[in-house]
Amino acid sequence: MDLMVNGAGDSLIPRANVNALFEAAREPKEILWMRGEHVHPDEKELIGAVSGWLAAWLVRRASSRPRQPSTTRSPRASP
Repeated sequence: MDLMVNGAGDSLIPRANVNALFEAAREPKEILWMRGEHVHPDEKELIGAVSGWLAAWLVRRASSRPRQPSTTRSPRASP
């Protein structure tokens, strides 16, 4: 899964360039637009948004898969 994170008002990388890169990327892919300028990985808002996106993606992925039988065994009873 490719995730692109971009600033909606980014003056460094224009939206048209981002859209072209996104279109060229292979599926599965998602794009996350953040408010503001160029996105820096140390920004608190970015980390919160990406972790929220990732948590939602994991939930969607888990709910779309068939359940596997449990491979854990219950502990043996003592004699």
